[in-house]
Amino acid sequence: MEGFIIKKIQKNRLVELTIASLFIILFTVGLYRLNYKNTDNKIIYDVGAMDQLKVLTNGSEIKHDIIVENETINNISFMIAEYSKVKEQSLTLKIYDNNNLILNKVQNISNLNNDKLITFDFKDIKIEADKKYYFTLNYLAPDNTELMLWKNDLKDENLSFYINGEQIKSQLCQSIGYKKTYKFQYLFLGIILISLIGLFIKHTTINLNKNTIKSSSIYLIMLISLIILNKELFYESRNIDFTNISIVLSSGLLIYLLLLYGNKLKEEYQKVYTIIMFLLVPLVLLFIIETFNNNILFDMNIKIIILNYLCILMLQIFIFCIVKRINIAIIANSIIFYLIGIVYYFIFLFRGTPILPTDIYGIKTARNVMMNYEIRMDFKIISMIIILVLLLVGCLQANYMIQDKKNRIKLKLLMAIFLSVFVITIKFSFDFAGVSVNLWRQDLGCKENGAVVNFIANMKYLKIEKPNNYSNEKVSEIIDTYANNDIVTDYSNEIKPNIIAIMNESFADFDIINKINTNKDYMPFIRNLKENTIKGNLFVPTFGGGTALSEWEFLTGNNTSFIPAGSTPYQQYIHSSSDNIASNLKLQGYKTIAIHPLEGDGWNRENVYELFDFDKFITIDDFENPEKLRYMYISDKDNYKKLIEEYESKSENDRMFIFNVTIQNHGGYSTDNSVFNDEINLIDRNYDDVNEYLTLINKSDEAFQELVEYFSNKTEPTVILMFGDHYPSINNAFYEDLYGKSLQDLSIEEDQRRYTVPFIIWANYDINEGYVERISANYLSTLLLEVANQPLTGYNKFLKSLYNKYPVINKNIYIDSNGEYNQIIEGNEPSEINDYEIIQYNNMFDNKKKQNVFFEPN
Repeated sequence: MEGFIIKKIQKNRLVELTIASLFIILFTVGLYRLNYKNTDNKIIYDVGAMDQLKVLTNGSEIKHDIIVENETINNISFMIAEYSKVKEQSLTLKIYDNNNLILNKVQNISNLNNDKLITFDFKDIKIEADKKYYFTLNYLAPDNTELMLWKNDLKDENLSFYINGEQIKSQLCQSIGYKKTYKFQYLFLGIILISLIGLFIKHTTINLNKNTIKSSSIYLIMLISLIILNKELFYESRNIDFTNISIVLSSGLLIYLLLLYGNKLKEEYQKVYTIIMFLLVPLVLLFIIETFNNNILFDMNIKIIILNYLCILMLQIFIFCIVKRINIAIIANSIIFYLIGIVYYFIFLFRGTPILPTDIYGIKTARNVMMNYEIRMDFKIISMIIILVLLLVGCLQANYMIQDKKNRIKLKLLMAIFLSVFVITIKFSFDFAGVSVNLWRQDLGCKENGAVVNFIANMKYLKIEKPNNYSNEKVSEIIDTYANNDIVTDYSNEIKPNIIAIMNESFADFDIINKINTNKDYMPFIRNLKENTIKGNLFVPTFGGGTALSEWEFLTGNNTSFIPAGSTPYQQYIHSSSDNIASNLKLQGYKTIAIHPLEGDGWNRENVYELFDFDKFITIDDFENPEKLRYMYISDKDNYKKLIEEYESKSENDRMFIFNVTIQNHGGYSTDNSVFNDEINLIDRNYDDVNEYLTLINKSDEAFQELVEYFSNKTEPTVILMFGDHYPSINNAFYEDLYGKSLQDLSIEEDQRRYTVPFIIWANYDINEGYVERISANYLSTLLLEVANQPLTGYNKFLKSLYNKYPVINKNIYIDSNGEYNQIIEGNEPSEINDYEIIQYNNMFDNKKKQNVFFEPN
């Protein structure tokens, strides 16, 4: 009997070692392929030398010197190392003489084969022989595929770079392996090796019975199904990605082994293991969050790392004080911060900015918008899920409990004291670590401060502080100055036009940033519209999203520079009647209508428009079988049909103010959900999302033409304003291509171009034509009222006067009448801008002492 038991134990031990060996082999294969496989005779380029391992990620670029003997270059070729047929991939080659660009070529690389040359052909370029030039190679791939660069010690003749078909050689070279690579493989290796130690420590063996075999089979089927059902992650066509498959299978096996051995640690190891897990897990969670934040953890300042770590640890301690079990606290904390990381990741993908405390008010809008985005699971998410599951499984064994009741109370008291001290000293800790909120560029602030600390640092802006110099006397002084100033508007003209204001979703012109070349003009009608037209450059407060901010500035004349970064007045500050252009025109006898062809609860518009005195709000529910170009986004053409329908339904003597927020051009470009072919295409650039966006803008131009032509044939005077709310949320690589530099290196002036969109005012009767070089959105409604010859409020008069000195106040910067850019520094801003902040505070927040008469038409 004893011999049988020994044999059974040995048999079970053999099974364990077999599984462990299989796991090690799978993981080793994954790492091997990840780093070293297929280097022979598969070299992309060979010029000069680099001194470290590098990875070229989507949108980034490499730079290399180049020296040639000939004075003419006809083509440059690179050898593809290993190819994965993922759609929409491209390489962009640029050659520079010093900093002067002399070549810019794009090659689509979605339909090539392994071991093939990719050749950039171009017209002759005259260069000086033996002179050093340099080139950049930019890689673009929507699915986060990366290019891996590594040092190569193969013989010199195996390294190939071709100019004019001739091979160029160098002594020390690098190659770009065409592989999907991820920086987390080493973290995987560390976690897995530590976990494997448990397999060789003396312990109770697995009970190998029918239930174990059955559960193992089910688990293996689940793993294989995961791979089969996620085609884009693991294989494409006939090319199987063994790297991803190996990592997933090996990690999956490890997770299962850990589950089988659950709670098998000896009691003497439990205490040490629990302490290690309690302190180590917050660091791993920080790594996960910063990975989702596209940040390299250990490139951050050590003080910032410690501060972020402590913030995560404090929540874990807080949870422990409530649930009284260490492993539950660790697991709960892990799930919370993983979900936070996922939210950061997708928010940044959708709008290009990090999540802020005020985003909690935009949940409904986010829900409506995300329904129309294509959310793809990429390997970064899969990798972080694997790490999370490994953590959670490992936490099951962190169940050491202090048996003595007094010692348990002492531990809880100690943790409570530690938590309290941290909360009390958090401001000092932030100052000591050098934390500062970058109100101008929250994305850069998130990189510098870390996601967790940056979020906490922004919480102080949830509360609106009174401006400097604010008092009732100061408010009265400003009001007395502008309520009866010498600004005179001629209202003798009896024309009382219909007023239509269209805020066109994501309507922008890339030429404002830098001239682009397309196969044809994408807004020919608007460019050629001149008669009875005013055009100009409108500075808006948001980029890639945040429509309600531009909308709020236009309707109210208020400015986002004086509210907390990331906040949205529609969701936070508008709880009662609020003065705006609609309410003021209603006092003049206008019928007021708002149109937005999406759900009405987005940005809390249903409630806000009622408080803004709109008589009617038309949403997607009021459209019957409309034309939709993508997703559920109704076309501008059908949108304007509804607008015209409302106009035609009014009585002859009525005058209307229609505010229309369109939806056709909303983000989520380059998808399979379009019902049209791209008619506008970039020349010398390969960005499918941009081509689709430009085609949409072209359709907006056509729809606007039809609207203008309709009212051209009407005798009833009508003024139409159209402006964009922000630039589109598309691949940052395109914007960097336009600028010729990283977005992080932009000056204030350069960055503001991304916040400058076109506006057009047209009338079907005679108005003074003109061009406005620059104006920010807070002034636009005042300009519209002037063009329409409508009475101005004291606030409008104040804004008109302020515009003459500071035509742009936008995103915490201001531009003076001389065109000089300056940042708004609290306590050091021009007195007129401080007056503006005081008046806005009185308008929005000082309900008891609000000067109502100042905000009503004279």
